[in-house]
Amino acid sequence: MKINVNLDFQCKTPDTLQKNIKRLLKKFTKEVNFLFSKCMLKEIELSLVICSNQKIRSLNKNYRDKDKTTDVLSFPLYNNIKELKKLTYADLGDVFISLPYTKTQAKELKLPVENETIFLLIHGLLHLLGYDHERSLKDEKIMFDLEFKIAKKIFK
Repeated sequence: MKINVNLDFQCKTPDTLQKNIKRLLKKFTKEVNFLFSKCMLKEIELSLVICSNQKIRSLNKNYRDKDKTTDVLSFPLYNNIKELKKLTYADLGDVFISLPYTKTQAKELKLPVENETIFLLIHGLLHLLGYDHERSLKDEKIMFDLEFKIAKKIFK
């Protein structure tokens, strides 16, 4: 199956960081394939927008009624992965990641910014597929376990 990530840098991003994110995106597209093993999908698309704090704050306010910055927001086109089972192509939706917020988090976690960016993309993808860590502790465990399983494969 082919996974296309349409990457859009909407804020100033150093060339080396762009290259490192693109390099890790190749691993990401390879390692998330197992999530779709029960689907007939041949091709998947999603958009990844790297943006400013102002942009993500505006989106958070307009769509979630939360007037604050955040690290990642997802805008799914389907309710959950079950809706994808009989499709051969799907555009999953959009993931927005605030680069300034991600840089701060990466520094606090002592991680490279590109690694934290891809980790947030994993988080966003799972939201696009209907996973939600805010629904219950059980759902949180399922989602976070999947995040770490995928991240472990990418960053090995």
